[in-house]
Amino acid sequence: MNVTQAAQSSTSAQTTSGRQQLATNFDTFLKLLTTQLQYQDPTEPLDTNQFTTQLVQYSQVEQQINTNKNLEALLSLNQSASAGTALSYLGKSVVMKSATTTLSDGAANWNYELPSNSTGTQLVITDSAGKIVRTLPGETLAGKHALSWDGKSNTGADLPNGAYRLEVKADSASGSKLSALITTSGVVSEAEVTGSAPTLKVGAHTVTLSDIISVRTN
Repeated sequence: MNVTQAAQSSTSAQTTSGRQQLATNFDTFLKLLTTQLQYQDPTEPLDTNQFTTQLVQYSQVEQQINTNKNLEALLSLNQSASAGTALSYLGKSVVMKSATTTLSDGAANWNYELPSNSTGTQLVITDSAGKIVRTLPGETLAGKHALSWDGKSNTGADLPNGAYRLEVKADSASGSKLSALITTSGVVSEAEVTGSAPTLKVGAHTVTLSDIISVRTN
């Protein structure tokens, strides 16, 4: 009987998790190896090379099981740490990477950063349906700039409260498009930590922890 072949054959069985499957194969391997040693023919003992190979197989299976357990523990620890971070943001003001902000009572604010000087910058504001409602001239110097919008359309009409998006169109001296970093700010009102990636509710928007640039206590 070849213990290695039997152990490898059993790995094709379907189980509810990869780790449980490895553990089952590991136990089967040990039982087969023990049986083979117990009932081997004394006149034809198990070949040393074959026995060594089978022990190596055994060691690899055990290491894989332990590695999977360690990875699961690290993943669980990371998720717990992320959840704790998300919860610590509740009630705090954050600056986040987002081109969308909320117009409330005739006021909406964004910040944008140009990586280099532009030959011309245009700020385009669209509503939730993607319709352009306001176009404004923007700053041309490299660096951080602020935009405070009064909620009026290109025709001067007062627009309703809601979500609006900013697009920064800027060209470099060489004619290439510049990619501006757009940020908004707000207070975290809710933290969702049940998923693998915790999310935060800021106003009417949902963002991930990776979107947060800075945080401060009110």
